[in-house]
Amino acid sequence: MQVCATNRPVEVNFPPNGVFVLESRHGGAFRMEETAHDYWKVLHPFRGAGRLVVRGRGMSLGAGDVALVPPGVKHRIEDEAGKPLALYGVCVRREVLGAAGEQSGRTGNARVFRGAAWGGEATRILRALLLEQSRPDGAAAAMAVGLAWQLMALAWRAAEGGAGPVAGGKPEARGGPARVRVAAYVRQLARTFPAETTIDAAAARLGLGRRRFTDLFRATSGMSWVEALRALRVEHATRLLRETDRSVAAVAFESGFSDLSHFHRVFRDASGGITPERWRQKRRTVVRPRGGVATR
Repeated sequence: MQVCATNRPVEVNFPPNGVFVLESRHGGAFRMEETAHDYWKVLHPFRGAGRLVVRGRGMSLGAGDVALVPPGVKHRIEDEAGKPLALYGVCVRREVLGAAGEQSGRTGNARVFRGAAWGGEATRILRALLLEQSRPDGAAAAMAVGLAWQLMALAWRAAEGGAGPVAGGKPEARGGPARVRVAAYVRQLARTFPAETTIDAAAARLGLGRRRFTDLFRATSGMSWVEALRALRVEHATRLLRETDRSVAAVAFESGFSDLSHFHRVFRDASGGITPERWRQKRRTVVRPRGGVATR
């Protein structure tokens, strides 16, 4: 991932899989000239407020929103005074999306979708994509492409006026004994933890009541659902703090925390009262990532 706290747009350098994820933290004097790219771009702000300006028309852009910018569309981003944007960008080469991208790009329109209309699905996909980008295994690049496809397809459908995304995605298969289903869920949690929401939602996906799910989860993992989820999120957050230049707000987001103050409380509890910023200062060892993902 390219990370940049800057007054200028982030330079895009695609890895071999054609999917580039950036985090841009705008400085107070951020300026962007009107420009067009030869690739698709999805923007997802997580802090601040501003506008996406296309052909002189400004569309408000704030935390939780999703902006779709097709190839060849001239645009710029303007920050609201005193509220500089911090956002993620997912850039996808045209050849990765093939004919589907060419067909969807014929309208040539940039759009902004309100976060509430997406039911959190864009955030879920983005968190999963960020997690795959941080993994060293060989399948991560392929997973990143698949997740980018999901994100683009949802944006295209919304742009065409079709049905919006449904929160939670496709329910998990409910077949097999409850104990087996919960055991499979526990194994998968190391990959799905950023997108988990509530115990009730997890239980419903497995076709179980809350009490039955929590009992089986503890019997399988040796801890409660909340304890397991918190441990996975804090472990991921500490690795990001140690090995990357992500902002603390971005670390919280990528680890599955929707509220920054909640992240601070959980992190301090887990680290003996040390704040994320202080922990980073004491423990950090900057590592240059592999696979076309860069931090600075």
